[in-house]
Amino acid sequence: MIKKTTLLFLTCMFALLNANLLAQVWEPVGNPAGISAGGAGRLALKVDMQDNVVVGYYDVSVAKGSVQRFEANNWTYLGGGPGMTSGYATYNSLSLDNQGVVYFTNQASGPATGLNVHKFINNAWESLPDATTATINFQASAVSSNGTLFVATGENSGTVKRFVNGAWEQVGNTGIFGGLPYYLTLTIANDDRIYVSWNNNGFVHVYTNTVNASTTDLWEPVGNVANIAPATTSENYNSAIAVDNSNHLFLAYVSNSAGGRKLNVKKYDGVTWSQLGPENFTEHRVQHISIAIGDDDIIYVAASNWEDQDLLRNYVMAYDEAANVWYQSGTGWASEGQATNNSLAVDSYGNLFLGFVDSGLGKLSVKKLNLNIVAADSLEITAQGGGTPEITTDGGSLQLLATVYPWQASQQVVWSVISGENFATIDQNGVLTAIASNAVVTVKAQTAENSSIFNTIDVNIINQISPVQPEETTVIVENNANADILSLSSTLQLVAITTPPEADQYVTWTVQEGTGVLTVDPNGLVQPLTEGYAIVRATNNANPALFDEIRVNVWENGCTQYNVSMMSGMGYGINNGYSSADDFVVNSEMRFKVGTVRLRLIAESLTEFTSFNLNFLANDIDRPGEQLFTTTVTPTTQTLFSQLGSFYIYDVQLDLTDQILLDQGTYWLSPVANTLNGNLVYWDVTNITGGIGGFGLFVDYSDGHGWRGVGDLNAVFEITGSCTQMPLVVSTLNGGEASIYVGETLQLQAVVNVPGLSQSVIWSVDSGSEYASVNQDGLVTGIGAGIATIMAVSADNASVFGVLDVTVHDPNECIQQVPSNNMENGYTFGGVQLAIDIEVPSSQTFTISTIDINTAGLATTFSFEFLKDVNGLPGDEVIATATGNIVHNKVIGYHDAFLMYFHQYTIELDSAVVLTPGTYWMMCTSDAVAWESTTVNIIGQPGAFRSQATGNEWVYSSTYSEYVYKLSGLCNTIEGPAIVTDPESFTVTFDEPNGQTTEILSISNEGNTTLNWSAGIEYLIGTGNWLSVTPNSGSVEPGQSMDVDVSFNAQGIQGENLLTANIILSSNDPITPEKTVPCMMTLTVGIENQALSNLKVYPNPAFNEINFELTDDIISVGLIDALGQMTKEETVNGKSSLKWDTSNLPGGIFYLVFKDKSGNNLYKKIIIM
Repeated sequence: MIKKTTLLFLTCMFALLNANLLAQVWEPVGNPAGISAGGAGRLALKVDMQDNVVVGYYDVSVAKGSVQRFEANNWTYLGGGPGMTSGYATYNSLSLDNQGVVYFTNQASGPATGLNVHKFINNAWESLPDATTATINFQASAVSSNGTLFVATGENSGTVKRFVNGAWEQVGNTGIFGGLPYYLTLTIANDDRIYVSWNNNGFVHVYTNTVNASTTDLWEPVGNVANIAPATTSENYNSAIAVDNSNHLFLAYVSNSAGGRKLNVKKYDGVTWSQLGPENFTEHRVQHISIAIGDDDIIYVAASNWEDQDLLRNYVMAYDEAANVWYQSGTGWASEGQATNNSLAVDSYGNLFLGFVDSGLGKLSVKKLNLNIVAADSLEITAQGGGTPEITTDGGSLQLLATVYPWQASQQVVWSVISGENFATIDQNGVLTAIASNAVVTVKAQTAENSSIFNTIDVNIINQISPVQPEETTVIVENNANADILSLSSTLQLVAITTPPEADQYVTWTVQEGTGVLTVDPNGLVQPLTEGYAIVRATNNANPALFDEIRVNVWENGCTQYNVSMMSGMGYGINNGYSSADDFVVNSEMRFKVGTVRLRLIAESLTEFTSFNLNFLANDIDRPGEQLFTTTVTPTTQTLFSQLGSFYIYDVQLDLTDQILLDQGTYWLSPVANTLNGNLVYWDVTNITGGIGGFGLFVDYSDGHGWRGVGDLNAVFEITGSCTQMPLVVSTLNGGEASIYVGETLQLQAVVNVPGLSQSVIWSVDSGSEYASVNQDGLVTGIGAGIATIMAVSADNASVFGVLDVTVHDPNECIQQVPSNNMENGYTFGGVQLAIDIEVPSSQTFTISTIDINTAGLATTFSFEFLKDVNGLPGDEVIATATGNIVHNKVIGYHDAFLMYFHQYTIELDSAVVLTPGTYWMMCTSDAVAWESTTVNIIGQPGAFRSQATGNEWVYSSTYSEYVYKLSGLCNTIEGPAIVTDPESFTVTFDEPNGQTTEILSISNEGNTTLNWSAGIEYLIGTGNWLSVTPNSGSVEPGQSMDVDVSFNAQGIQGENLLTANIILSSNDPITPEKTVPCMMTLTVGIENQALSNLKVYPNPAFNEINFELTDDIISVGLIDALGQMTKEETVNGKSSLKWDTSNLPGGIFYLVFKDKSGNNLYKKIIIM
């Protein structure tokens, strides 16, 4: 970035300006030096109904949120002073109602989560209930015409709420954003339609609903366009929306990289979207977008320039509807330095206000556009006579000149020394005078009317003799870089700073330790010689007792990864029972020797760090895994970087002495801080990712939940060391995964990277020889399911080797799984039995070895019962029981309704459960709170449960939900035939005497060898040979079927009205060698005789009970099911009435059998519901 140059402001852009437009000047609102006490973060600018400007922002000076209002030409804090939140307010929003009530929302300060909401009324702040307890960052708020507050957050991937009658209500459906939203904005039109915009998934989106929407009223994309335009979520390429008085919607956004990261504005007229002006109409890339609309419906957009030249200085564009072009509103830049977090507002008079954080002031600035004067657009500084800007005599002076353009603008300027003010002074005539030692001072001239129009010039002051005595000498690296040299061809510039700065800065450089590692010249330039470290000293020439030292690390093949701080003041604990971990990556085929770890830490008070335990962890899919290495390190340096409120921020450098070597892959760093006084220490976090991508920060609070993510945050750290090729790299020949099935082969290759060694290697199985073998050509053969570690050793040097894990799968591996639906719901375990159904196909067995169960809350035990299915629900027959060990525990998220974490537990069974073909139910018992459930991806039947509330009877889940689980094991094909019949049973009724009929029984073979079968008949109720099967034996090939005749013959049958029998099919099916086909024949001829007519049975159909009115000759009553089995029987011995409870019986057709004193049986059909 070039700072010292004549300011030529976006000349190409200004070619768009109309010549007849008056120049306009940005004037400060209030203090020209900025209105905040110190630095500021995200902010929002509004104008209330009395045309007072209100600004809410993150106030760095107190590490809290602050709100100020400009009235009577003064800024005043609402609430009496800065800092009206309880903690950090790095993400925040501001909104006003039409009565002047101010609302301020902010992200809860860690470790708490949620959205804090504050209301300023009657000259005091009051806290409203949190709008959410979820972990959120970006947020937005707005107030409707009736004074109702609305907020939008990333809760549940997108939720909008309103505050009504002291409570928060959901507006429309959740999940609006389809993931984490970036750059949320919210606005409400005059017609009470609410709009929300955000960036994610590669696009900018705008959705709408009504302010009165219920939870069932879906949010809809505006104009039916879900993805309005390609846009990014990186850095600050944000978007924003606004609505005019005619309820037209306007969207400003920055295009993606393909569009040049430039500014665009679209309009929605209630029907379609249209582009205002050309696409990507700014000349350069822009960030920090804001949009506002004046009462005259002029559209204004603020942006900050994202180029090295004039980096992040801001300006405002306005739209000329008649010409369909954009022109600049205001001349020149609005900011003096880098402008971030722009926010525009317009009052009822059409005055345009712009709020932003100005790095040139180090504060929050608010400016207003003055339309009435001829404005300067640039300024140039020169030395008198056009010479070199320098002072070469002791105590000498230099005349500087400033020229303001255009010529019509005022030439009055304000002079100042902005760097090196202790070495020279300047008067308001531009005369610079040297007053101390040698230095380079930077002089600034700004126009008197607009402080954002300025330029600077550097003046070199030499040959000075300072009378000031030195007090301290400090050594740093130029540009505050780290003291690392990452290659032997690089250099490092050290800088010695003597205080007071007016003292002479002359020092002598020496190497105190490690003279063979590097050299240092008289100007502090370090030249590396070999890998290692050295201690370099700078000694003050005027007072040799004053010196400072710095450790310089040298790597021949250095590499580094880091995350950039966002100065949020947020952090997560790394001591006193709290653990945090963040990931880093070692590139493919590389070996990383860890050398230095630098951490940015936050402590609750002044802290002395005594040592750190650095734990290096393996990667467990997407979170920290097992510990690989640990080392204890004493800090090389600890530096107090800054103070935020009552918290102290430190930079700590840790130089390792133990050798930690990490080969290609993802790893996790988990530091533990040890302090002299036991202070709590937090690891600073950021949402800005530098050289490290990966999975973000995970924490473990030693509460049993294990590692859990904290959202889109990363720890602030740098890890540096040596990156070299692995001495020997083993990989697959085709670059694919190292995974095969039993019986398959996989060709591996080995590359030796050690100079002087040949490529010859010796192959062996280091571990897991029961799973794979390898020949001397590197060809791996799978022989069993498991993981085999294959080793290749250099034939020239046995100490040079490489390994690769090869996973061998059983070809019969299979799973049954119902995945999570974002923690949709759950069914409690307490006092309730829960079960899921399992369907095992014919000709297969399912051997279950591992079970995954998703729970609400912690679990320590699981047990399982496998039950036989009865009519689509669990029966009482227990097929198998199982217990096991929890081998994996993964936190999948925090549930706002259950107010607890949801987990995915993996249980490895003590003994595998083998299920043969059929339908089963797995009942799970656990000490967790609940079993996660979902209404999507149901397999077979919904989940079932039973409890006292259901009369201890199994019923389907009340919402027909399925429980979330995964069964893993082997599905083995059964060798042999598999018999299947269709239908499974027969029921025949004759209402004429001597009836006959023939039905078809289909016998199928779903196995893989020939099925041989034969049929026999077992008569149960009734007499006579009334049933026959033709043919009564046969053979069926695999995948084929054959039909046989089943004949029912009622000829000659007297005095009986219900006959049952079973067809017994005997076969060579190894699973079902004998299959039963129940048959029932009923005769209705003459049944309604006098005896039956005197018996009364009601109701029919029966629901929960059957009532009987009996005659005195009835001695017993029985109930026969459709299979001919007696399911209930009772001796009555002349009772006149009887009542049976049928609530526990399955629904279907049954027959009542009444036995009289003469031994006769009377039958009556009844349906039980």
